[in-house]
Amino acid sequence: MPDNSTTEQLLQEIRDELRQLRQAFEERNRIIDAQYVRIANAQPDPPVDQLTTAVNDLQQRDLQRRVQGMIETWVKMIAAQYDKGSAYINIIIVGGYAAFFGLWTTSRSLLPPNQVRWSAILMIISVSLFVVFAVWDMIRSTLHMHRYQYIFTNIQNENDPDVITRAFRSYEDEYNRHRNRLILFGWSSTG
Repeated sequence: MPDNSTTEQLLQEIRDELRQLRQAFEERNRIIDAQYVRIANAQPDPPVDQLTTAVNDLQQRDLQRRVQGMIETWVKMIAAQYDKGSAYINIIIVGGYAAFFGLWTTSRSLLPPNQVRWSAILMIISVSLFVVFAVWDMIRSTLHMHRYQYIFTNIQNENDPDVITRAFRSYEDEYNRHRNRLILFGWSSTG
């Protein structure tokens, strides 16, 4: 027969193990209850309409970002094109008139007085036509920039990049077609 103290000790160990099992069981039940509460309080999955709206909003924002980037690119291209074109034309004009007046100054002493007078008259006509052409070109360039501003204003709400590109290209084609004809006339009449 086992000793009373040994039996007591075994019973105490069993009680301790049972207490530990009860505590572990209660902890497990608390965790399960907390999960049930979280699941019960969780919001249901959003309906398909909300998901579709969210996806459409993201696509719309991405498209607007792309369109805005396209517009900024057009603005930069137009500004660079205008600056470089103006600088090039100014260099050509200054060089041409410098050579024109330089040659006239050098050859003036070799020409008879009648030809000197005609040369002076033709040079005055040429310079006058050039000034008129330059003023006209400046006005036309200003109107051209205003037209770009008009296009920028009207496409702010446009979402299709192809429509934006077509608007700019069609205007540029029309403008360049008319401008090239008039520039040829202006250059030929001043030189």
